[in-house]
Amino acid sequence: MLKNYLKKKIKFNENIKTGEDADLFSQIRKKGDKTYFDKNCKVKHDDRKDFLSFMKHHLQWGRHQYHNLFNINNKFINLLFLILFPLIYPALVLLQTFFVIKKWYLKNILYIFLFPLFFFVFSIKSIATYYEGFKDFFK
Repeated sequence: MLKNYLKKKIKFNENIKTGEDADLFSQIRKKGDKTYFDKNCKVKHDDRKDFLSFMKHHLQWGRHQYHNLFNINNKFINLLFLILFPLIYPALVLLQTFFVIKKWYLKNILYIFLFPLFFFVFSIKSIATYYEGFKDFFK
């Protein structure tokens, strides 16, 4: 499988501070390959150790999340993003929060009390995304 990715010029971008996994999967999907989740895969992932580092990570990730996801790399698309994103932003934040909390809520109903915290985090991430789009447009 690795040889197939190398042949298709799909590679892990080590120059991205955060979101490199999303970038890799985006490359794979663009080449028409399928991905899947392997629950037996062993991966070491260092999570953030405190709330401040967690928020910093989300701000960094949020700054390029939609640019990676939607491959926003020209002025016209970026302008559309700047115009339309504020309109869909509340629904997007609500959906993100719902889908994250849903899995936890099903395990323990008390996790529903984390909804405001996650709503806040996703709001900050989305604002960071909008800020990045704004900066990119005026480069």
